[in-house]
Amino acid sequence: MSYAVSGWVKLFGPSWRTGAAVSGVMRTITYGNKRVWSFVKEKPRLAAFGAHAMLAFEGLFPLVLLGRGRLTKPFIAAATAFHAFIAGSMGLGRFLTAFTSMLPAVAYVTNGRPKSNIVPKLVTMAISAILASGLIASLGRSLRVRRAASDAQTLETASGNRLVYRWNAPRRESAPILVLEHGMLATPEHFAWVTAGLPQDIDVLTYWRAGYGPSANEARVYGVEEAADDLAELLSTLSADDSPIYVGGHSLGGLIARRAAEICRPSIRGVIYIDSSHPGQLQISEGQKRGADLLTQAFSGVPTSIRLGWGWLLSKPEWLSSLPSDLHRSVLDQYRDARLWSAGLKEWRSVKRYFAQRRNRDVTPLPMSALVISAENTLRADPAQNDLHGQLAASHAAGAVQMVVLHATHDSLMTDRFHAAEVGAAIGRFIREGESWGG
Repeated sequence: MSYAVSGWVKLFGPSWRTGAAVSGVMRTITYGNKRVWSFVKEKPRLAAFGAHAMLAFEGLFPLVLLGRGRLTKPFIAAATAFHAFIAGSMGLGRFLTAFTSMLPAVAYVTNGRPKSNIVPKLVTMAISAILASGLIASLGRSLRVRRAASDAQTLETASGNRLVYRWNAPRRESAPILVLEHGMLATPEHFAWVTAGLPQDIDVLTYWRAGYGPSANEARVYGVEEAADDLAELLSTLSADDSPIYVGGHSLGGLIARRAAEICRPSIRGVIYIDSSHPGQLQISEGQKRGADLLTQAFSGVPTSIRLGWGWLLSKPEWLSSLPSDLHRSVLDQYRDARLWSAGLKEWRSVKRYFAQRRNRDVTPLPMSALVISAENTLRADPAQNDLHGQLAASHAAGAVQMVVLHATHDSLMTDRFHAAEVGAAIGRFIREGESWGG
């Protein structure tokens, strides 16, 4: 099973199908080998043949159980050679002892001699019970994710999508409104520490983008433009009174918020970017371009695996423990539910095309003011982000304030209590003092 799963998962990765993954692994600091890397770099066809042979060996290994012993010796020999190579080139000696220790059992069950069928039956029953319990748990999780909170409200958009949103407190007449847009593969709960750091006289609205949580997505294609149209409709329902409206977002949410503000220009007082994406980031940043390719590969098989009931195998993300404890179960349910990953995959396919089609690196000027918040780690890891965030700030005719949260990462701006408190305090000052705030 371990060989088969490993082989079939690799098939989803283009770098494994082309053979480029072998060179990529061998050049890493952790598992790389300079001599092997130099060899495969000079002989790409041989590297591709090796990758394809490994995929065939791993993916087809279950055939050993059907060969009545005829395939046992070739597969065991291939497995031993494979792990010996891994041990020598990557330093993973424990794999050699761990995996080869199971090969005698493979030889035993495939040698064709009469055996008791009790153990196979017990194993089959155990596997069936595990799969069934996984499917039941997945169904219960999905029902919890789709169930909106009692204080939630809904909006049916012109595209047929249904948005579910919540206020942080009962709406107050004329109070400033802040609408926050979450990032990709994220939830509105990610803003919990940020909103906790805001002044209490600001009304905050968070919502699940179409396809996430209890919100429904009926669109076949859904990216920046479609999400911005939905958000613009939501913003238009808030402009009935004279309350000043601010819109902001984290990561991809910042780009969606910007586009929605462009659509609703007259009614938006300011835009807040929290380590935001930039429309031309794949043309400007090599780091972002490489990250986009890795993200595409990482997405591939996750939604299907979760639908099969394997969501419980997803380990708790490290950032979850940093969020308020009362949100842990809700956020983990969403993280292990296929809806979040399906929505993210649909979004990313469209967003990647959106980025690739942006030949103009400039951004459209906007009349309102802006607050641009960057994580120090983001700027250090990819210096091009300085220019990207600077362009976002410069595009606002009414002026913009830029700030950097020291020691913060892209995620910790949301999930770390102290970093998020800095973000919330900065947003609060920006909204209270408006365009006159100079930092």
